[in-house]
Amino acid sequence: MINKKVISWSIALTLLVIGFFIIRTISLNSLPVFVDEAIYIRWSQVMKSEASLRFLPMSDGKQPLFMLVTMPFFKVFSDPLIAGRMVSVLSGFGTLVGVMVLTYLLYTSLFTSFLAGLIYSVIPFTVFFNRMALADSMLAMFGVWVLVFGYLFSKTLRLDYAMLTGFALGGGLLTKSPAVFFYAWILISILFFTNIKALKKNLPQIGQLILGLLAIFLISQIMNSILKLGPNSNMAGLRNQDYLYSFKEVLSHPFSPLIPNLKTSLNWLWLLLTPAVFLSIFMIGKDKTDKKNLIF
Repeated sequence: MINKKVISWSIALTLLVIGFFIIRTISLNSLPVFVDEAIYIRWSQVMKSEASLRFLPMSDGKQPLFMLVTMPFFKVFSDPLIAGRMVSVLSGFGTLVGVMVLTYLLYTSLFTSFLAGLIYSVIPFTVFFNRMALADSMLAMFGVWVLVFGYLFSKTLRLDYAMLTGFALGGGLLTKSPAVFFYAWILISILFFTNIKALKKNLPQIGQLILGLLAIFLISQIMNSILKLGPNSNMAGLRNQDYLYSFKEVLSHPFSPLIPNLKTSLNWLWLLLTPAVFLSIFMIGKDKTDKKNLIF
């Protein structure tokens, strides 16, 4: 006989998934097309039509994975805007699964995992980006799975988890440049969840850690090197400089535009995360003795 608890959780998860897709797909083309969406979709159309231009986004310093994934969706949806936005919807679903898996790994609670998935499904911040044909949803998906596999690697030091972490990180690097920060998440996971004291007395485990970190770096960088196959592979690095200040510039105006940007960012986070979720972030991190709260 099937356990009633299993049936209850199955129904709850099914309703969560249905609700997730309803919120994100209903009137998907109602939002006016954003300029970056138009650019990405047009690139995808050109790349689909001309095989020699599969690295076209690199001409503007943009990684091409989002556009490449969008190409098959043109055969499913007649509206190019819907095709591009559906990629973000599915990427958002991948993030939802990752958030729930990560939460369960950290807290071993089905209720907490479900609650995290429910919050992710309904907050305006994630709903908005999951409905836009932009690379951000795909980047977030890879980022969450870097945390999932990075956590598993830091707890077990298994090579297979390290390899999966490398693949997730490599996917992020092929999606958008900010994925480079995911390397820091791996180091944070190791500092938080690997028993460093026990590690010092166990040479085989030290070897496993080094081998795993090497696998993560090599796999992610080999995937990233795919960009070298196309022309203009140096443009990503050049375009990144558009968003950076040199140390000399920072010293000359340390609070401009830092302060205005912080105010604007906090205002948008307050509105798009909703006040309840925004404040709960600080409440979760209040217990600094529990490391999993900090990483969550």
